[in-house]
Amino acid sequence: LKYDITLTFKRLLLIASTVAWAAMAVAALGVANTIMASVRSRQWQFGILRSIGVTRGGLARIVLAEALMLGIVGAALGTAAGLLLAFDANMLYGLILGYQPPMRVPWDIIALGISIVIAVSLLASIGPVIGVARKQPLELLQAGRAAA
Repeated sequence: LKYDITLTFKRLLLIASTVAWAAMAVAALGVANTIMASVRSRQWQFGILRSIGVTRGGLARIVLAEALMLGIVGAALGTAAGLLLAFDANMLYGLILGYQPPMRVPWDIIALGISIVIAVSLLASIGPVIGVARKQPLELLQAGRAAA
């Protein structure tokens, strides 16, 4: 009986993990789309920066910093929402069953998840970073003015 219960919980955890990985993949597409839209809308500004002496690496760092900020904010909001849901579930468990077990937060797993989210956001921005860094200043200025 104990083996069956353990096996069932392992399967349930596998299903929940699969949903989390799928959500992270969708979020990576959202980050990439956000960064691409941001780069596309600011091409003229990037062209001005390049024409006054900002290097390709400088532009790449600007876009990577934006992606890093998106990852940090997403990780912070996700962690806060997860802790709130865990706290509420623990309280509900206590109200329904009359026993509220102590809540143990796995900070090591949370730290791993935060680092994965930040890494995914940085990896999702690689395409837009390479695209903006390869363009010449005049090309950025013309593309930016055409979009406006």
